[in-house]
Amino acid sequence: MRTSVQFLLLTVLSAISLMGQIRVETLLSDVPASGGLTLAPDGSVILSDFGPFLNQKDTTGVYRYEVLGKQITVFGQGFIGASGGAFGDDGSFYQANPRGNRISRRSPDGHWEMDWVTDSLNVPIGLVAGDSSDLFVCNCGGNNIVHISRDRTVRTFTADTLLNCPNGLTRDPYGNLYACNFNDGNVLRINWEGKMERWATLPTLSGGRTPLGNGHLTWQDGQLFVATIGTGEIYVITGKDQVHHLAGRANAMENVDGPGEVAGFSKPNGLIASLTGDTLYVNCSDPSWKEQPMALHPSPLRMITGVCSSLHVQCWDDHTKRAIAQIQQNTIAFSQAYLRGDYDLMANAYTVDGKIMPGGASIITGREAIRQRWVEPPDTKTIYHKVHHEEIRILDNEAYDYGYYEGKTRRKDGSVVSWKGKYMIVWRKVDDDWKMYLDIWNRVNE
Repeated sequence: MRTSVQFLLLTVLSAISLMGQIRVETLLSDVPASGGLTLAPDGSVILSDFGPFLNQKDTTGVYRYEVLGKQITVFGQGFIGASGGAFGDDGSFYQANPRGNRISRRSPDGHWEMDWVTDSLNVPIGLVAGDSSDLFVCNCGGNNIVHISRDRTVRTFTADTLLNCPNGLTRDPYGNLYACNFNDGNVLRINWEGKMERWATLPTLSGGRTPLGNGHLTWQDGQLFVATIGTGEIYVITGKDQVHHLAGRANAMENVDGPGEVAGFSKPNGLIASLTGDTLYVNCSDPSWKEQPMALHPSPLRMITGVCSSLHVQCWDDHTKRAIAQIQQNTIAFSQAYLRGDYDLMANAYTVDGKIMPGGASIITGREAIRQRWVEPPDTKTIYHKVHHEEIRILDNEAYDYGYYEGKTRRKDGSVVSWKGKYMIVWRKVDDDWKMYLDIWNRVNE
């Protein structure tokens, strides 16, 4: 009995100790930047200015904060409000202008094109880059999310009644989007097909015409961090309906530094994680909802440290990050080999004793047998194949990976049939590479 009590006491004390490691500190007390935050590839923080007031159209700027040197410089000027931003894989920076209904682009050499895209935008706020410098943008005024290709073509990616002034937007490394609403507490997950589901619901501040819900959110190392601009709190979401409080007293309506459980936030909006994930940067507004509901300036930049000490937060080490990236690269290489008909490469993507388990078939073992299974008849050809990971979890030198796949096959008569299915793979690390040990899949009929 004593042992059980001692264990319980140690657990409680450990939890309290970990909570105490999360601290909130003000970095800059008076910054004209009330919009979103973006992490630059070099680790500096880009601060975008929505403007001094929530309901007013103003010409604003974007700033760069050098974390190590603690210096702030102008990154760009001449925006009609500025909120969500994102870096593309080519080094370009994209900035949403919610009051100007446009996206601006800064090329890697520093040249700004203010009206880079103006089509089909209605109060664009949240913004995130895809795999090929394409963009996804939240239209708060249109309650939809649009996709912008590299050639500036705009199409509606998804629209749903669940969207209620979508404000923040982020993306996991598997291609799933996460949006959060300004006018309610819902956080939404959108998959590669544009299908949407409510992922979690966070507290809101009531009393006005509509509830005040969420600011921005960011994905880091397998979880979401979300700022509730209404109640002034920071939450971590580790899975569907798995919501955990991280920092900030509910409805504190003032910016107070200190331990996470006693710190206060006033209108926290922009939110981004550092490269390591152990620090979050948040910009707030000094005027509270009670004092000046529409006022956003001054906008202090603040940080939350010790994030990895939370019981609910996982911070990936370099081994995990490299392993996930390698598995993704190997998956893409497998799809490309399938399209080329390179069956040797496909077979060698498995371990020597690898096994595949196609739907409706027996287990097939060994590289040669696996190779024969993948060989297509001479009168058919796979012309499209793509894998959409739902999760990749690294367990030392093994990993599991599950999700969906889709493809298209051209038949002998020239017709093309589309198909998709679900899969689960167990990977093993062999030397310095990752190879499939168990590969299970079956079709999904819709």
